[in-house]
Amino acid sequence: MRRTLYWSCVVPFLFWMPVAFAEQVQPVFGWGEGEPVRVALEDLNPQPRSSPWFQSWDHMIWTDDNRVLFIQYTISSVGFGLDGKGSARILVIDRNVADPNTVEDAILRFDRGYDQDRGDYTWEEEGFTLAFQGSIMRRNADGTMRLEVRLPTVRVDADIDPVVDLWAPGAGRMQLGWDRRNTYRLRTVPHFRARGTWGTRPDRDGEWSDRPFTGVGHFQATWSNAFPYDIGQQFTRFHALREDGLTLSFGDVVAPTGNGGGSTAWLLAAVDGQPVFEAADVQVVYRGRSEQRLSGATYAVPSGFTISASNGRDRVEIDVTFTRMVAWDALLSRLSRMIRAILSRIMAPVDIEHEVDYRARLIIDGHEVTVSGRGWASVSFVQGR
Repeated sequence: MRRTLYWSCVVPFLFWMPVAFAEQVQPVFGWGEGEPVRVALEDLNPQPRSSPWFQSWDHMIWTDDNRVLFIQYTISSVGFGLDGKGSARILVIDRNVADPNTVEDAILRFDRGYDQDRGDYTWEEEGFTLAFQGSIMRRNADGTMRLEVRLPTVRVDADIDPVVDLWAPGAGRMQLGWDRRNTYRLRTVPHFRARGTWGTRPDRDGEWSDRPFTGVGHFQATWSNAFPYDIGQQFTRFHALREDGLTLSFGDVVAPTGNGGGSTAWLLAAVDGQPVFEAADVQVVYRGRSEQRLSGATYAVPSGFTISASNGRDRVEIDVTFTRMVAWDALLSRLSRMIRAILSRIMAPVDIEHEVDYRARLIIDGHEVTVSGRGWASVSFVQGR
């Protein structure tokens, strides 16, 4: 199938604003509501609707040379008779930068932070392939993935081998509203190994400079027909991808204040690629929030959080402490001045990346183990003040 693409991060939100403001804020039903979902390769296929919707496929890779590659494919449809819109983009974070706390210099800039591809997209259901212009994401039947991103001044070739295979928390979706007609779905590969090359050039006619890399990472695919600030006011992810075979993966959506502001969280623990603990109703307590002003808005950023989860037989407790803000990105900064002025009245989305220390206590099948180490947490806010 084919659609015409054009994506600029939050531009489709403009078309959602009349709908979003017209609806009263309604309750959120979490990951644990309903029967556990059986994940399938077909879950990754584009699922267009005539009404507003968006879908993204995100890969985050921590390379052995202390960089982060964030690769995202996004498709959206704003309705109103318009065709689909979307893009591929790459963000490179250099964790070797000494002090990115006050400036965004940890982000290697390609066209104001992101190098974007625009054109037609196609997909094939056999094995799953999503492609447009020169960029391809392919997931094979054996679970391996291939990424080929060809953008004007940055490119990536990566082969991905899952450590933990495609997975979903609980029912695989949150539902919003009394009639539950708005949905936020998630599929994830919590832990994979990656190898390949990434390269840059100064302009479209310049010479490429390619660098090989190896590393680990995670993948997530999301789909929603709800406006982001109807879904949540804060989104948090935590990962500990350990060399001893233990994987800890956590996600949380803090509901809008009008919906009570509570957390809707999930947790996975796996050993040697096999899940040993899964929970879709996790208790989260954030602590030590401090006000930080980033790109003209103020955000209450936590200094850490604790996670407690039980499935009736087993239990996992994790304490996470933020040790260093590695990078932050104000999403509206990539838009035109006019659009930025309009959207900034109702939202100021920002992504903040942290290195963290963690200590985890796991009680599985009557056996208790405590581990600690360094991990990674991403905190995204929809609105500041």
